[in-house]
Amino acid sequence: MYNKEQKMQFINYSLKKSDGDIENLKKSWENFFNRIGKIEKDFDDDISNFSYETIMLALHLFLKGSVIYQETELSKLKLYIDWCIINGKTPNTENKIEYISLNDIDVSVAYKLSMVKDEEHLNNYLDEALREVELDTIDNLYRTYFLLLFNGIKSNDIFELKESDVNYENKMITFNDKSIQLYPEAFKNVSKLSSMDYYVGKIRGNKTCETERYRMGYLIENTTENRDLLKIYTRIKMSRMNVVLRKKLGKTISLNSNNIYISGIFYRIHQNELLTKTVDITEYVENYINPKASEASKNRYINAFKTQYEIWKKAFNLL
Repeated sequence: MYNKEQKMQFINYSLKKSDGDIENLKKSWENFFNRIGKIEKDFDDDISNFSYETIMLALHLFLKGSVIYQETELSKLKLYIDWCIINGKTPNTENKIEYISLNDIDVSVAYKLSMVKDEEHLNNYLDEALREVELDTIDNLYRTYFLLLFNGIKSNDIFELKESDVNYENKMITFNDKSIQLYPEAFKNVSKLSSMDYYVGKIRGNKTCETERYRMGYLIENTTENRDLLKIYTRIKMSRMNVVLRKKLGKTISLNSNNIYISGIFYRIHQNELLTKTVDITEYVENYINPKASEASKNRYINAFKTQYEIWKKAFNLL
């Protein structure tokens, strides 16, 4: 629960005003704040302090289930923010939830802030949040990782890539009987990373620290000891990048590895759509579908993916 002391003050206030089952009501509020706390933690702020833009993004990420359930959650949020305003817990003087209904929530707004349009868009974010490629820092590892995600290589597969999987002449990566053509920025950074024998660390005093790379034949370091740590570090790095991007761009950017990967899929669908006018989306999502799933479940997933693709196009004015 984010900002727990303040949330518990509100819960106690609500319980005193209630004639219902106190224990169940307390659990209901605690569950509500624990769910919304995941979003607050990402933005490192209490939701009562959110701007209108951030509130809209939060609602998209938070509101789930039936319309009735969503209306209930929206009402709870309104009550909490009202209490914060009345008791001086937030600098906001107006409850933005007052002016929001479920019909007002444009999901594409959240997509625009949590996904990318193309490789150039992603690389612009990376340029803003990471140190320059030419500095030969460990940021080059992260830069390559995120660009390969967009290129269509899953996270686990990226950590399994060998140097020998890269065809530098044809700008291809071949693995697991698949051949993937690298986009320009991805190829540029793969080539850069491969040529690096060390990373430049922080400058301490007048000395520059250097750290050797431990490839063991892999494109990205992947010894048994550090494989899981690398996965954790990439998540931490993404979170820190979001903070940097929000400060620099003044927007509530909320990227994550899965959304970068999905953005790449949507980009390729759109490129093919421009060429052929009709695209079978099923082939793009087959890796996501459980082979043992029923036909009905598969169809629901495919339809949901189609809906998400249309929202992505709307977010980036590609309709």
